[in-house]
Amino acid sequence: MSQMSATSVHYPDPVAGLDFPKQLELKYLQVVFRHGERAPVKARLESAGIPKDWKLCNNARRFFAQIKGAKEWSVLGFERKTENPVDSSLAAPPKEEAESGVCINGELTDIGRITTRNLGEYLRERYINKLGFLPDSIQNANGIYMRATPMTRALESLEHVFTGLYPDEKRHGVVPTIYTRNWSHENLLPNENNCPRLVQLYEEFAERAAKIYDPLLAGRASEMMSQFMNGQPVRVVSSHPRLSGLLDTINAAIGNRLELHPNLVDEQWLRESGQAVSEEWFGGYKVSKLMRQLGAGSLLNDLFMRMETQVKADKSGSPSDRLALYGAHDVTLAAILASLDAFDYQWPPFTSHLELELFKDTSDNATPKAIAGKPETSFESSQKQDTLSKENGVSNLPSDELSNWYVRITYNSNHVVMGACRGQGYRGNETICPLSIFKDAVRALKPEDYHSMCKPVKK
Repeated sequence: MSQMSATSVHYPDPVAGLDFPKQLELKYLQVVFRHGERAPVKARLESAGIPKDWKLCNNARRFFAQIKGAKEWSVLGFERKTENPVDSSLAAPPKEEAESGVCINGELTDIGRITTRNLGEYLRERYINKLGFLPDSIQNANGIYMRATPMTRALESLEHVFTGLYPDEKRHGVVPTIYTRNWSHENLLPNENNCPRLVQLYEEFAERAAKIYDPLLAGRASEMMSQFMNGQPVRVVSSHPRLSGLLDTINAAIGNRLELHPNLVDEQWLRESGQAVSEEWFGGYKVSKLMRQLGAGSLLNDLFMRMETQVKADKSGSPSDRLALYGAHDVTLAAILASLDAFDYQWPPFTSHLELELFKDTSDNATPKAIAGKPETSFESSQKQDTLSKENGVSNLPSDELSNWYVRITYNSNHVVMGACRGQGYRGNETICPLSIFKDAVRALKPEDYHSMCKPVKK
């Protein structure tokens, strides 16, 4: 998908010392991030001067393959070149026509590798140099969990973030583990490949967005773009390319610093089209609980269960993890934020990231009274916990075990307020949410029988 911003994410200088109440102790950090700048997923807008081949992937000169020998493994270094057929029969071109450094569709570019490494360096500056939360160097990868989707650009972005956080001289030969899942189990993005019902929901809300925005796009947007579309007007769904495809290509070019035709970077066109595509893809999260469940519910519960594991470890005095890194996508971040009523409905730029910080209140008088609002009676709390446990089929910590624990979500260096936490924050700070409230919010979105819920509805 597209990047709705002309620049990469800005990383402010981390504040020296704590930027949270001193009574709180940071216990666990999870970072979910979009991959870096990439090539478009499809060649478009050549008539507007956007190149068909993007010579922005010089990593292709530095490929290595692991070769299984009779007795041991070896490494084969090679250079990848991209060739294009000479005609519509897909006949191969002469060897000398293949160029070096050309990106394949959707590939992480040289710039994308730089910006994701920059994200890792930002995390190092904040959580090691400023807060002293993570160790300066590591002797092993214990306490660090990393996972990426099966898309190569997400994996490579994760590799660059980790290297920015712990460069060679700070990890002493450590070989980290990076987890991935088969597509049938993937939840690090709204998994349309695995959920026909989610596809139907996206289509329904895309049509709704088209009814709202197609009349608007018939004005300035079509004036700017129709000359590159054989005279077609711009439409959310029914134009060719559809609006999201146009923006995917344009904003990939913007992110990779390409020179563009003035019409492609017209501010009004980009603003109106960005609003339309955001509504197309994410408008459903405003009104549909099912879309929240299928698009983000499983991942949100993954994130919470890792927090819960840290609480249990703290209570028992067992060793606990410190960090989780997730290589993901724009739709991942938008689905999480929208499902928590914390999204601004602006498309997440490349290398956008969520920092989920888990805190423990260590003050002597730490009690549930730190939570504003009407307190529950012990019966109400117990009844709610029993209901949640039965609904989710899991063994959860009782609510009173979570009473001194809090979570804060930061999106691109800005603390966000989750809908469920409005008026419920730590000592009046709504960005620091009681973990028990966060738990209730994400448990309500857990897809209990995901595969049954994903079956398409006959129309």
